[in-house]
Amino acid sequence: MRVNFDFKLGKRLKMKRVELDLQLKDVAEALNVSSSALNHLENRTSEEVLIIRYLQFIHDKGVDINQFFKKEE
Repeated sequence: MRVNFDFKLGKRLKMKRVELDLQLKDVAEALNVSSSALNHLENRTSEEVLIIRYLQFIHDKGVDINQFFKKEE
């Protein structure tokens, strides 16, 4: 079974951040990444496409990819 992923995730995350009136530097600090790294993720798709393709590959091997999105306790 193929999963249809949306390749605009970075842009959607940015739109939601702006909608929530969150500053890039504040989100980057909360995620423990640099502002430039977060900016790169929001405005470019190269990493996003690679991550999505990787998840699709793992999914095609029969792995439930939901486990990668569970909050660690």
